[in-house]
Amino acid sequence: MQGMLGKELELELFLKSSKIDVLCITEHWLRECQIIFNFDQHQVASSFCRLSAIHGGSLIIVNKNLKYKERNDIVCLSVEHSLEVACIEIENCIILSVYRPPSASYDFFEEKLEEILCKKIPPLVKKFNLLLKSYNLVNLFLEPTRITSSTATCIDNVFTDAEAMQTSITTDLSSDHCGQLVALKCKVVKQVNKSSVFVPVNKKRMVRFRHNIGKRLPLLPVGTTVDTQYNNLSDCINKEFNTIFTPKKVSHSQCKSFSDWATAGIYKSRQRLYDLYAEKSYNHNEEFILYVRNYSKLFKKVCYTAKSLNIKNKIKNSTNKTKMTWKIIDSETGRVRDRNQDIELCVDNTIIKSNEEIAIVFDKYFSDIPISTTKSLQSSPALAESLLKDNVNECKVSFSFRPIGADDIVRIFRTIDIKNTTDLWGISVKIISSIIDVIAPHLAIIFNNCIKSGEFPDLMKHSKVIPLFKAGSMSDPSNFRPISVLPTCSKIFEKIILNQLVSHFNVNKLLHNNQFGFTKGRSTADAGVELYRYIVKAWEESHDALGVFCDLSKAFDCVQHETLIGKLRHYGIKNTALNLLTSYLHGRTQKVEVNGKRSSGSAVDMGYHRAQFLALSSFLFI
Repeated sequence: MQGMLGKELELELFLKSSKIDVLCITEHWLRECQIIFNFDQHQVASSFCRLSAIHGGSLIIVNKNLKYKERNDIVCLSVEHSLEVACIEIENCIILSVYRPPSASYDFFEEKLEEILCKKIPPLVKKFNLLLKSYNLVNLFLEPTRITSSTATCIDNVFTDAEAMQTSITTDLSSDHCGQLVALKCKVVKQVNKSSVFVPVNKKRMVRFRHNIGKRLPLLPVGTTVDTQYNNLSDCINKEFNTIFTPKKVSHSQCKSFSDWATAGIYKSRQRLYDLYAEKSYNHNEEFILYVRNYSKLFKKVCYTAKSLNIKNKIKNSTNKTKMTWKIIDSETGRVRDRNQDIELCVDNTIIKSNEEIAIVFDKYFSDIPISTTKSLQSSPALAESLLKDNVNECKVSFSFRPIGADDIVRIFRTIDIKNTTDLWGISVKIISSIIDVIAPHLAIIFNNCIKSGEFPDLMKHSKVIPLFKAGSMSDPSNFRPISVLPTCSKIFEKIILNQLVSHFNVNKLLHNNQFGFTKGRSTADAGVELYRYIVKAWEESHDALGVFCDLSKAFDCVQHETLIGKLRHYGIKNTALNLLTSYLHGRTQKVEVNGKRSSGSAVDMGYHRAQFLALSSFLFI
């Protein structure tokens, strides 16, 4: 291909408009660190890059819907300047992209090639200029693939032992060689198009939802406990939601014929460029060739400008610019994974594919994390409380929660990010945003009753947990992080509780001056600056500086509730206020959801859900 740098967007458009499952490329001219690009529906599956020299190289790009594995045992047989191989296996088919430089020793090339073929694998595709009839491999092309003003030679080919249904030559990519397209008759398993349940949320439905909630609220029965009061409100919201926001089943097409950054004009220009490439194969006029070269440069420049503008607008219109920036970086470098991707777990040498069973396995694994992590620790709530009393003076000011009004609830809600993530009942923050001012007076009554009685509604303690893949093997449950989704009303009440607790800690100066995490107005950057000051001071005074950095494993999951309650009591949180926080911690449950299927649920007796606002600040109090 004479180098892939600068041709990524052109290649992306080509892959978008074609139905190519596997693309073999030689002479990509890339270093290993440069193969970080990612395409919407395709990805680099295998590659060989030169280490001691420039140019050369071989790689294979595959459709993301194909189930494949890289054959590193074959790729490792590559030799720079002689035989440069990328290789993958799809079902019982082996696909190789092989590059032999013109200056390479033919005898050595043949020897290494023989070594590959003697691995007793069923070859499917070979790209090299050598007859391999002794291996039942038939060449598919006689047409020239390298055309100049004075020569036309076939120096590229495809060899296969499978039946070829269709072959053709293409000039749609910028290269000094023509491409070769082959449709093979073979059994290749693709992932089927997935479908999911989608709840359309539009302005018309939200207006209707708001109107109906407003009519039903005055008719709500008056409960005698905070649980019945919140349950009545929750039932009212859920019934109207299920009536108005009816779900729809949508199918996810696995192949799109467009890129979100490409305009209609870009696609027209791309087709014009394809026509020019085709004409270039027989029109060798120097002025015309120069025109094609300049048109190609202009097209690439337009593509980069369009994509840059698209990325800039995504970041500009995002509510969380840092998060969006990293999301784009992960997408462009191929580090992002489809959350709807099928999960297969391996537990006790047994492969688990059923979503229901996978959800149960994750539920048990996430519930067992605190036990397995802390079983060897010699700790107890009494020991922690004793250590605290010996080192920190007890707060003499008794804390109690202040009553709140409807305006406070609306104000707190506006500090919560508006997201489409749904809780166990299918309701998102975005849905609640349409009725928050309508239900705020009722929430104020419920929350104030919670403060008076020292009880946290049980229905607010139920969370939906989604396993999020981190890195490593997808068959290992330990490579997944639990992401919890709590009811929006619970988030509002938690923020109210947190704000009043933090105010108490700040007023009474209970937080250490070197506490930087989870503290308003401070960040890890401030901690870094403070560390730097200590180091500089030690250096100026001719002292040694030693840093000890500790990473608490599964810290959120291993917080003992009784330990935290004891420490809160030491800090002046007593009586009804402490009862409310105790009620908040106890009796929590979680249900794991995998592709729409849920576990039966389990109790959360230790640790926090990461979705809890109070959890994020718990280390301030510990």
